[in-house]
Amino acid sequence: MEKDAMSSVLELIGQMRSEWSMLVSVTCALLPEDVDAVVPGLAAAVKIGPESIKRKMDAILYAKSLGHSVEDISEMGQERVVSDWNKSRRVANYQETVVMKWSVPGSQRELVQEQERRVKRILGIQTSEQFFDWWLAQMTNATDEEIKDSAGAAK
Repeated sequence: MEKDAMSSVLELIGQMRSEWSMLVSVTCALLPEDVDAVVPGLAAAVKIGPESIKRKMDAILYAKSLGHSVEDISEMGQERVVSDWNKSRRVANYQETVVMKWSVPGSQRELVQEQERRVKRILGIQTSEQFFDWWLAQMTNATDEEIKDSAGAAK
């Protein structure tokens, strides 16, 4: 890499770090409930999408809530701070009930529902969560060969 190109890259890195540090300082100076109000103006000023700015600011607030100082958050860097926040959200959402969509032919829809009702009746299962616990246990305990046998795909 040419000396001029390397110099430009280093300058850009310094500018990006400076922008991150400024965002950290601004976010930490705000009350959490005031963040939403400043996102649109800040996003327009720096020409970054409001969703992106909001995500970064939420990640900064999360790091601050863990006891990190402004300096610590700046030093940790954007990638680590946002990554840690994303991981915390996945953990927080783990226990939530979600809707799963399956694409099946209409002719199979009733058959699937009928078999779910049948299993629930036979086993005295009341909830979908209990049904899927049972179904997952069946799949988890089955060997690869048993699964192949059940589909007529063995040897």
